[in-house]
Amino acid sequence: MEQQPEKTIHLGVKPSIPGSPLPTHHLRHVIVAAKDGRTGQDMQLHYTHEKVIGNGSFGVVYQAKLMHTGELAAIKKVLQDKRFKNRELEMMRMMHHPNVCALRAYFYNQGEKVKIYMYQLYRALAYCHSIGICHRDIKPQNLLLEPISGVLKLCDFGSAKILNSGDSNVSYICSRYYRAPELIFGAAEYSVKIDIWSAGCVMGELLLGQPLFPGESGIDQLVEIIKVLGTPSREQIELMNPDYDDHKFPLIKPHPFAKIKNTTRSD
Repeated sequence: MEQQPEKTIHLGVKPSIPGSPLPTHHLRHVIVAAKDGRTGQDMQLHYTHEKVIGNGSFGVVYQAKLMHTGELAAIKKVLQDKRFKNRELEMMRMMHHPNVCALRAYFYNQGEKVKIYMYQLYRALAYCHSIGICHRDIKPQNLLLEPISGVLKLCDFGSAKILNSGDSNVSYICSRYYRAPELIFGAAEYSVKIDIWSAGCVMGELLLGQPLFPGESGIDQLVEIIKVLGTPSREQIELMNPDYDDHKFPLIKPHPFAKIKNTTRSD
């Protein structure tokens, strides 16, 4: 899935990879506020997505047509993960040579698509939950995104289960970063709410550009959650798992999400 989400850089260069054109009804006209690739001055970029010509772990490359000139260009959409330093834009802005692809323009997408992505994810979950199915492994890797239309589809139901009240379930389920607290506390009885927690973690990751609770183990995962949401009360723990008897946690106050969003981790 595009995660992310999403802070992106769009690089305009001439495409060199062939691809199949999109049907006319899939062409998408876009107008964005951008900066000139050479001068850095503000400009308006008006283009039409035509087809995907490449993709990889760092982004997707589209063929596009610049509406003002009719020129073909490549738009590279890159995930800005705060855990890794991406120097491509910085270097592309420095280079101006006839044998090097030119940077026409660049711009950042500050996450306006997160709402529509999350709407589609919660819509998918609402349907699954309405027929009793709990997915139990919501994470970005299980969300497929059609890059042109923006349609999101939930996939991989290998861990899914129909949850019945009173039934015992395995607690070691769901990928760690997206695991609900009741699962970490070892609850054998839980509801489809664990999917809602996981979806919330995905939303946080889309907004931050990095996992919201990046625990290295089960206990560390709980520590990461407490650092953000504060220490759970005894009553909250009992609601998650009545059989859990270790209530010795340091008292930590909730951390405002605005501060979390402005925190940048070193690469």
